[in-house]
Amino acid sequence: TGGYKWLLTMDQDTVVQKNLVDTYLGYGNDESVGIISPVIWNACVYRRHEVEKSFSGYGECTEVTRCISSAAMHRVSALREAGGFDEALFIDYVDDDCCRSIRAMGYRILRINNLLVRHYWGKSTCRKVGLVNIVCPNYPAIRYYYIFRNRIYFERKYGGSLIKLLAFMLYKGSLLLLETQRRKKYCMAARGVCDGFKRRMGKCED
Repeated sequence: TGGYKWLLTMDQDTVVQKNLVDTYLGYGNDESVGIISPVIWNACVYRRHEVEKSFSGYGECTEVTRCISSAAMHRVSALREAGGFDEALFIDYVDDDCCRSIRAMGYRILRINNLLVRHYWGKSTCRKVGLVNIVCPNYPAIRYYYIFRNRIYFERKYGGSLIKLLAFMLYKGSLLLLETQRRKKYCMAARGVCDGFKRRMGKCED
C-alpha cells in the first residue's frame, strides 16, 4: 500500500462530495476506528431533502455495525489485520464480510451523518403494496445469482442459522414478484442457491 494509512473504495455509480476525504480524516486519529462511511442516498427513489430530514435527529456521527464499501474509507492496518477483502465475494456481501471481520478485530465503524453520498442501487423503483412502500432494486438477473449464492457463503462462514437464511430467501424471493423478467431472475436465484450449497464459488458461467 506504499505506506498509506487509509484506503478509499468506490463504485462506478457513486457521486461524492468534494470534502469527503477531508471530512473523513477529521476522524482518522481515533485508532479504534476501522472504517469511516457516509450516509448513502439511493438517488433512484429518494430526494436529497428526504434523506437529510431522516438523519437530522442524529448526532455528528454514529457507530454502526455495517456499511457498504462504496465511498467508505478503510484503515489499512485494520484491513490487513482482518485478512483483507474475501476474494470469493467479489460482488455482493463483500462489504458485509469486511465489516464483520474488522469489527471482530475490535475496530469500530463510524457513519458521518452530515455527509451524504449519492448512490444508484440498480434501477430502483418504489412500489406500493397495501400501505407499505417497497423499494425494488431491479438488478439484472445475473446479480440475483450472486446475491443468493453469496448470502449462503456468508451465513456459512459466520455460523448463521438456517432459519435466518430461509427468511432472507423468502423475503428476497417475494421482492422479485414486483420486478420485471421474473422468470429469468428466479432461475438465476435458484442457480445461486444450488451453487451456494455446493460451495461453488467464482464467476457464474452462462
